[in-house]
Amino acid sequence: EEKGFEFIEKYQDKILFGLDICTEIDPCHLPGWLDKHYLAGNISESAYRKICRENAIKMFKLQD
Repeated sequence: EEKGFEFIEKYQDKILFGLDICTEIDPCHLPGWLDKHYLAGNISESAYRKICRENAIKMFKLQD
């Protein structure tokens, strides 16, 4: 996971949260994983906010 945290910090401006891979058979564990590691201090607040919300707002021009 340590390499994953490094990747997240390095590319936080380019990562978007997505749920398109979830099914009833294969539930999505990403939301819980992100929350857990943000709260544990493994992911910065900046990266967490960008991945969960801010990058999508910017990409899809959802706010002026």
